[in-house]
Amino acid sequence: MIDIHSHILPLVDDGPSEIEESIRILEKGEREGISTFVLTPHLKEPDWNRSEEIMNVFAFLQERCSHRGMNIKLILGAEIYIIPDLHNIVMNHPFATFGGKRKYVLVELPVDYMPNFCEEVFFELLLKGITPILAHVERYVYFRNNVPKLTKWSESGILFQLNAGSLTGRNGWFTGLRAKKLLKTGLINFIASDVHAYNQELSLTAHAFRIAANILGDQAAEKLKTNPEYLLSYL
Repeated sequence: MIDIHSHILPLVDDGPSEIEESIRILEKGEREGISTFVLTPHLKEPDWNRSEEIMNVFAFLQERCSHRGMNIKLILGAEIYIIPDLHNIVMNHPFATFGGKRKYVLVELPVDYMPNFCEEVFFELLLKGITPILAHVERYVYFRNNVPKLTKWSESGILFQLNAGSLTGRNGWFTGLRAKKLLKTGLINFIASDVHAYNQELSLTAHAFRIAANILGDQAAEKLKTNPEYLLSYL
């Protein structure tokens, strides 16, 4: 499995507070069958200038993993909070896009309201050949009864990621209900852990794929597993 949304870098956001916890999360992920993690620390104002610090922490984590003989692959990206000028940030930031390749970017929206500049920002990114991936789409309350909006965005090229913990019920019954309804629409492209700490069970990811198979069938659920492979093949 490939996890495209995780907060495993220590001391850079609300993820682990020490390198050892990051290592333990990665070791656990390896045991659970996750071969690649895209590390996506939160990136938002006023943190645009922390790139050197974050890249240094990423390099240190890679070194520690190598020293321990781990076979897991790490790719640096970010979960970026949407702003009107996001396309300029993405074009000029070293790791805003996955692997810094200007192909895919994980975007976070406000939970309780949709900014009126969203579509313009996404259009600008798509024009530059950068595909937005909307993080944990089940969390946004304004999409609860607005599947047509998501369908329109999907048709324009925007991709959607669902949190494993939402499907399994870890994030609450109501969020789980929304997640399952969204999954049934066929609009979801990725399931990811959004893991922040060791005690958040990475095994939920495998469980979430089993739930997806029960809802969508084995073939559609398998596609959710292979979509990240297809995505990373372009990096």
